[in-house]
Amino acid sequence: MANNEGRRNRLTLGRLNGLSDGVFAIVITILVLGLDVPRDHDFAQQGILGFLGRIEDQLLPYCVSFTLIASYWVLHHVMLNYMDRCNRMFIWLNLAFMLPLSLSPWVTGIRSEYPCNLNVAILFGAVQLAVYLMLWVIWHYGLKTLTNHPIPRRVVLGMDLRIAAAVGLTILGVALVPFNERISTVVFVCTPLMFVHHHSVDHHRPDEAPPG
Repeated sequence: MANNEGRRNRLTLGRLNGLSDGVFAIVITILVLGLDVPRDHDFAQQGILGFLGRIEDQLLPYCVSFTLIASYWVLHHVMLNYMDRCNRMFIWLNLAFMLPLSLSPWVTGIRSEYPCNLNVAILFGAVQLAVYLMLWVIWHYGLKTLTNHPIPRRVVLGMDLRIAAAVGLTILGVALVPFNERISTVVFVCTPLMFVHHHSVDHHRPDEAPPG
């Protein structure tokens, strides 16, 4: 009876993964809904390239935010795949991570309205830095508390270095806004490239989903 009661009360990674995936899906959906379509565009005369040129200030921030959110999902998915169990603190840390994540569509909309404003760029960058900070906290808390086996040092260091590099590129991207907004956009878009492939992490990642 006690074992059955323990199983019923156990906090599970499965539900945390489900909530996280749902939040990511909603954030991406809200992000694309923020794109406005000009009502007065003449496609016959100005064509599709002219249309894309008109919405460039919206489209570029959207592409930046989409690639950043995609990289957050990859990082979060890999991190949770290393965890063997879950506890209440880990759930709250993940909910705290979702707070700046959920602000991404909002700051993207502001940036599309004021693409060259430094204060807006700082706000945009602050949201991204908060996301990276929470991912780092989730990663280290989970490794310290929620894993059954030690994780190779090169895996931990590799993840830390990539997060640190992402923080550096975010700060650089913000700093470049007053000088050249296009180059700033390129820097932001390049940030997720560091997370496309991570040999040491992928090689040591568990092949099976963790229990619960």
